[in-house]
Amino acid sequence: MRIDLHVHTNRYSACGKSSPDEMVSRAAELGLDAIVLTEHHHFWPADELADLQARHPEVRLFTSVEVSAAGGNDLLIYGPTGPDVFYRDMPPCDVIRQAREMGATVVLAHPFRYAAGVSEFFEDDCRVDGVEIMSIHVLSHAHIQARALAQQLGVAEFAASDGHHVDTIGLYAVELERPARDEADLADLLRARRFKHYVDTQRITTANDALRARIDEIRQLIDQGQDNEQIRRVMPDVGYTTLSGIRQGLDVMLPTQPIPVNGG
Repeated sequence: MRIDLHVHTNRYSACGKSSPDEMVSRAAELGLDAIVLTEHHHFWPADELADLQARHPEVRLFTSVEVSAAGGNDLLIYGPTGPDVFYRDMPPCDVIRQAREMGATVVLAHPFRYAAGVSEFFEDDCRVDGVEIMSIHVLSHAHIQARALAQQLGVAEFAASDGHHVDTIGLYAVELERPARDEADLADLLRARRFKHYVDTQRITTANDALRARIDEIRQLIDQGQDNEQIRRVMPDVGYTTLSGIRQGLDVMLPTQPIPVNGG
């Protein structure tokens, strides 16, 4: 089962750009077997998810949540289907403890995107089950840091699109050893690391080539004193994470495969 573990829609995520039907239809076109709707702090209601599933029987749908925890780190909670007990700026260790009580698998999403600190995740009662090392918001410079963090913690490395738009869904995914029966079974498979990474190399290479063609123009706008909001008015498809990386002189390309850590 090829499944994108990190997908947003404009139904329940303010940052979502495409509708649920658009995202699921695109997933089917790309050959995905399943997607997980990871809206912010809100599980999809069972009746709405069933209606969406009925309209798109070709793609299996699961619900989950992404929690924007205090301190800037985001956590993906796999397994539960409710209730909505997680909230913005909830202390990260409280998120993890609550998730554990619900039998969840917890993954640190796009580390180092908003927060530089990850020290709390080394505490015994605050450890995650995995780290998202590849997504559209884990650029190459952060990807290496994310892999190093996962290895230091001794946890699984995850790949998922974090797609908010039909253009980005399915860029990264995982292939499960067998189809997941439900959310709880999916959480068990992820915790047991019974998956391998999937990367849509062709689409990612195309996206990287398009960005390379515009980097000089972006740097000129930065040199002219334009802030990220001004640049995005003329280049709305270039994200804040990418612009911040360019300002810092970092490698802002999307990885097409796991990059070795420390030359390993």
